[in-house]
Amino acid sequence: MPTLLLDDRPLTSLIRHCQISTWEELVAYVHHLPYGRTSDPTDLGLVLRERKGTCSTKHALLKKAADENGLEAVELILGMYRMTESNTP
Repeated sequence: MPTLLLDDRPLTSLIRHCQISTWEELVAYVHHLPYGRTSDPTDLGLVLRERKGTCSTKHALLKKAADENGLEAVELILGMYRMTESNTP
């Protein structure tokens, strides 16, 4: 059964304005957005408005939307690794 996004806070309202009504639709939509930096990484709504995002902004948007809608099983986990020319061409 799809998980409806019903919260009326600004981020979820913006998500619904984009014709996205379920968690599953949101995850698929964000997954297919191209990689790119938004004009302000602190404004998660720009991922939807500018239709792009980095790994960090996309994941933060999903976590904030999950929190707004009571999806407690969704966790944001930070992973770090040393990037070099050989492992990240």
